[in-house]
Amino acid sequence: MLPDVPHSVLVAIIVLIVLHAFRQRKTRSTVPLPPGPPRLPIIGNLHNKPAKFEWETYADWGKKYNSELIYMNMAGTSLVVTNSRRVTSDLLEKRGSIYSSRAHSPMVHDLMGFTWLFAVMPNNDGWRVRRRLLQRYFKFPVEDSHNIANVKLTWQQPHETKYINYLLKKLTDTPEFFMEHLIHMVGSVSLSTTFGLPIKGVDDPYIKLSSTGAEGLKQATVPGAFLVDAFPFMKHFPSWCGFQQKAKLWHEDMRAMLDIPFGDSKKQWQNRGKVEGKAGSALVSFVSEALDDIYSSDTPDLQQEEFIKEICGTIFMGTVGTTSGVMHVFMLAMVHHLDIQKRAQVEIDSVLRGPDGKLRLPTHDDEPNLPYCTAIIKETLRWLPIAPIAIPHLSTEEDVYEGYRIPKGTIVIPNIWAMLHDPEKYPNPFAFMPERFLNKDGTLNTELARDVELGFGFGRRICPGRHLGSSIVWLAALCILTTCDILKARDENGNIIEPGMELESAITAGPKPFKCTIKPRSAETEELIKQSAIDADYIGL
Repeated sequence: MLPDVPHSVLVAIIVLIVLHAFRQRKTRSTVPLPPGPPRLPIIGNLHNKPAKFEWETYADWGKKYNSELIYMNMAGTSLVVTNSRRVTSDLLEKRGSIYSSRAHSPMVHDLMGFTWLFAVMPNNDGWRVRRRLLQRYFKFPVEDSHNIANVKLTWQQPHETKYINYLLKKLTDTPEFFMEHLIHMVGSVSLSTTFGLPIKGVDDPYIKLSSTGAEGLKQATVPGAFLVDAFPFMKHFPSWCGFQQKAKLWHEDMRAMLDIPFGDSKKQWQNRGKVEGKAGSALVSFVSEALDDIYSSDTPDLQQEEFIKEICGTIFMGTVGTTSGVMHVFMLAMVHHLDIQKRAQVEIDSVLRGPDGKLRLPTHDDEPNLPYCTAIIKETLRWLPIAPIAIPHLSTEEDVYEGYRIPKGTIVIPNIWAMLHDPEKYPNPFAFMPERFLNKDGTLNTELARDVELGFGFGRRICPGRHLGSSIVWLAALCILTTCDILKARDENGNIIEPGMELESAITAGPKPFKCTIKPRSAETEELIKQSAIDADYIGL
């Protein structure tokens, strides 16, 4: 999109664009660039870059130009889209040493101030330090595989259980607010595990901070969204320019999201120590464990404390929007497929109903015995991926791949949507078909299930917090299926309201608000929901 600037400035911009283009060093090579849409002199593909749902356009271009690699140029900046899992793995995993960095964004880094954000940092020592700290305190496995199914986390499960139990009660008491309830549940788990902060039952101010803090980043990280990223000199434009005003507002939202929860968590940690006479006796969380370590020394490492705050901001902001978005997609899928719900509930009843005939809520230990339910989660990730394009990588060296030149400094955009809608790997790709992830004997096809975790990234930039998000989604979805029916809503005349399938168009793209009816499956599950909320009160966190 063009920045919102007065027309009187456009002539100056055009002149500067021309001068900038002539200053670009052009690498002469006999090796061709990958195919792509036609480019104009100087501005390249600025005129024909898709304005929304770009992942669909990129996939169409791949078919049109018969290539798994698509090349674009944004006024001197090279972009390459990878439309297949094979090519993406070859570049970002097998050649990860030169494709593991991130591009510097004048909008995101210089104007909005996201220099600290783990996900958009370049591959440097600062990034590696933060990654090690995150793995240390969150006890995430270090491996770079996508095999989440075999990763068993236990430390965060009481947090999940507590707030998912509360969720079930909310879904049946006020089902019309189910989307807000799901966001609140995910935010509560994130707040509890990360900061150990008290959480309000509704309209929690900390959870609101995560949403507002992430909104600007969602818009600004879409490649080509702001001309200032192609022409860095524009960051010196007057503050009244539209993109400058947006950057200022988003910067303020970011600082509030970064500073307020951590500051309150640290005060809680300090105050608990004063009251109980024991330093660091606050609720166990990422912050409390880190501060215990830092201040156990006579010379606390204040730089490490700052790193911890930044990691907390990364986890908090990253978990709430993406994980709740996956849950929204799950609910949308269930509304459209009552038959799939019923099949899942038959499997659930066969596993979770005890010898006494009573039904219980699932735990993660039940996962191996619930392959069809797990397949539903995998199909949810594939059907409408919450991250249709991954956070772009940056090539740090000139490269040649399968006869095509990829210039140094190219922004590489993995098209997750295209990979997960490949008809050769996923026949009838637009249909919601959990059975595609099952073997003939009904067991889970673990190889195919691993491959849909693409939204968590690739190679060295794979999301280290992916296990937490996946754990929340699995348990929450299974608890909902165990206790509730998710049906199409009806209007005041009894007519069915067909839920929309419209998605947001952003770096993370969840479904837009839709209506559904949520009710307990039976009197038995209604009682189970009530008891689960009572049990949640006794989970000591």
